[in-house]
Amino acid sequence: MDVRAQKTFKFSGVELNLFVLIYNLLDIKNEYNVNSATGRANDLLQQDINTAGTIIGLNTLQQYLNDPSSYSAPRQVRIGLSVGFN
Repeated sequence: MDVRAQKTFKFSGVELNLFVLIYNLLDIKNEYNVNSATGRANDLLQQDINTAGTIIGLNTLQQYLNDPSSYSAPRQVRIGLSVGFN
């Protein structure tokens, strides 16, 4: 759920628009890249973990599974001001 609120003020030919944008208002972790076997992101069946083999590179299996890109972005709040001249 995203929210946008704004308030406009007018002063002698100048229009000020103050606004607030809030993305992911409830700060819900939406899961992407869901594993088809478990139905969860960043989760494998125990049998898959036991047969995973050697991970090549710098990450361990646990670090590979805990990929933050598998979840939506956290709450973001943006505040701004626009100025218009008549």
